[in-house]
Amino acid sequence: MRKILLPLLLAGILSPAFALADHHEDRKKMHEMTDSEKEAFFEDKIQKMESDIQALKEMTLEEKEDWFKNKKRHMKKKHKHMKKACDKLDSGKIREFDYDKAKERMINSQKFQKASKEKQEKMLNRLEEFNNLSHDEKQKRMEKKKEKLQKYCNNK
Repeated sequence: MRKILLPLLLAGILSPAFALADHHEDRKKMHEMTDSEKEAFFEDKIQKMESDIQALKEMTLEEKEDWFKNKKRHMKKKHKHMKKACDKLDSGKIREFDYDKAKERMINSQKFQKASKEKQEKMLNRLEEFNNLSHDEKQKRMEKKKEKLQKYCNNK
C-alpha cells in the first residue's frame, strides 16, 4: 500500500487530505468511537483510497491528463486564494464576522450550489451554530484561524 501511495503523494497527485473527505466531521466522530470502530473507519478509508487508485490506473491516458489538469487548476486556485488571505492578514483587512453577509456569500458560492440538499443543510447549520456562539467564543475561533493562516503564510 505504501509503495503505491508514497509516490503519488510525492508527485502531488494525491494530497494528504485525499483520504479524509469530510475531515472536520470525521474528527468529531473520532472522539466518540471505540478502538474497534476506529479500526473499521480507517479500513474503510483505505479501501476507498485503493478503489480511487485502481480507478486512476484504469483510466485512459487522455482521462489521466484531464484529471491531472483539473487537479493542477484546483491547486492553482487554492494557492491564489491563500495568497489573497495572506495579503489581507498582512494588511490587517480581515473583516469581522457578519452572519447575513456570510450566509449570502455561502448561498451564492459554487460549492454550495453544487452540493446536495443534505450537505447544504449541514453547511447552513454550521454557520448558524457559529453565529449562536458568544462574542468571546467567536473571537477565540477567529484568532485561532488567524494563527493557522499566519503559520501557513510564514511557511510558504
